[in-house]
Amino acid sequence: MLHYKYREPSAFSLDRNRTSKRKEIRSGFVEKNATKPYGKYLKRSNRCFHNSYSLCSAFFLFLLFFLSVPATAFSAERYVLFILDTSDSMTDMKVEIAKNVILQSVKHRPSETEIALRVFNQDFLRYNRYTESREYQEANCGESDMLLDFNNYAIHDFGNTLFYLKTQGLSPIASTLGESRYDFYDKKKKNTIILLTDGSDTCGGSPCDTASQLRKKYGIEVNVVGIGIEKKSDEKELLCIAEASGGIYINTKDENDLFESVFSIMDLPRSPLVIILLNEDGEKVLGNIKIYDENENLVIKTPSPLREFSPTLPLGDYSIEVKTDYDHQKIRNVVLEKDKPTDITIVLKDILNSK
Repeated sequence: MLHYKYREPSAFSLDRNRTSKRKEIRSGFVEKNATKPYGKYLKRSNRCFHNSYSLCSAFFLFLLFFLSVPATAFSAERYVLFILDTSDSMTDMKVEIAKNVILQSVKHRPSETEIALRVFNQDFLRYNRYTESREYQEANCGESDMLLDFNNYAIHDFGNTLFYLKTQGLSPIASTLGESRYDFYDKKKKNTIILLTDGSDTCGGSPCDTASQLRKKYGIEVNVVGIGIEKKSDEKELLCIAEASGGIYINTKDENDLFESVFSIMDLPRSPLVIILLNEDGEKVLGNIKIYDENENLVIKTPSPLREFSPTLPLGDYSIEVKTDYDHQKIRNVVLEKDKPTDITIVLKDILNSK
């Protein structure tokens, strides 16, 4: 009797064999037969008794994969793949904001939309980032990692996975876009990529040509959301990626701008939240504002003290925390409803009344 030992896979270790199998399955069996009834394949299982053991095993492996994928992964009308730039140019602030907008998109996605996440290869971390060796270049420009598949929505685990992401190395945008063609189940559905990046490809690829092929051969649209793009050459390349694939390009300047851009592309139902800070005399005052979701996860915050803050957020329940030098308040149960702006005025103590 054979004994098999199960090993829990690492969140970031890339199993090359597993990746190739996924590519084979997605490009063949699942893509062609996702909408067909199971019965046709179950009837064929009787033939295995007359064939070799290896052929039967292969068949049942395919069948097991097919039956194990939740029906929602096949029944959705739209598939959105986020590609997150995890190169070393993505500073802590940039990547934290990007991870947060992805997490909120997963939480608030419409019922007919499924989301997945791919990031630049994390395996290169074992190399010295300052060397220019061939191994370093190959590691940084190698295959990307699929962190969230279209059928996996354990929000808590996904949040932890995002937390441990590393940002170092180069930007293999072209090769990552090329790999993404294996991630979508059905070419007939609306398949969209949202690329979050702060620059252009640094691995010598041609992402504009790759994006064009994704559109022509696979019907995939690539939307590019720039995070503080400053170089004209970077902006030119990112704009080309979007135009070549029928998508849009947006260069965001701050956190609120990034949230609004991504939520707009996602078509998330959302509503504006207007927060005004006043002192007891009715004058506007400066304060640091943080907004949390119903699970007390930070959604968005002001980059500096403001008198008024007006983010547009997905519908739901939120909490607002405000801090000044003289006061600290937290407002709970703030509900955002469709087509109904929510105005919140918070009266804070000033220096005279704080004594």
